[in-house]
Amino acid sequence: MLLSFAKWLAATPLSQTLQAALWVVPAVQSVHILAIAAVMTSVWVLTFRLLGLSGRGRLVSQVSGDVAPWIWWALGVLLLTGIILIIIEPSRELTNAAFLTKMSLIPVAAAPTYVLQAAVRRDAALWDRQGAVSLAIKIGAVAVLGVWIAIAVLGRFIAYVEYA
Repeated sequence: MLLSFAKWLAATPLSQTLQAALWVVPAVQSVHILAIAAVMTSVWVLTFRLLGLSGRGRLVSQVSGDVAPWIWWALGVLLLTGIILIIIEPSRELTNAAFLTKMSLIPVAAAPTYVLQAAVRRDAALWDRQGAVSLAIKIGAVAVLGVWIAIAVLGRFIAYVEYA
């Protein structure tokens, strides 16, 4: 089913036009990579603060508030650039195990990231007053960071995994 859709999409005028413009793929991929860097950096900063490895002089709510817009705006950019990349090379993306695995992991990483930020926003005074972050939150933050890293690695593997 995905292969049929990919073939249909590749034959559309939009896909054909984007494929013909040699500058589009490198430009879109560059923006995509910059957005990945914004998400990864933000998640690292928040995780390191939760672990107490950096930013100890700043409240958890401050760090979370600072990085949240970067994460969510960058994810929006990733969605837009990702759609463009799919339109340009649908078979490469939609029939690729690395791509499909990557896409399935995004909600696994994004949902707990959002829940954590919402909890900090909702109970900022509690998070800031306690100072110490629970072991469960630390373990969860490391696990979510691990999933974000896996997503980035799988994104790189898209170019190297066989596709239909």
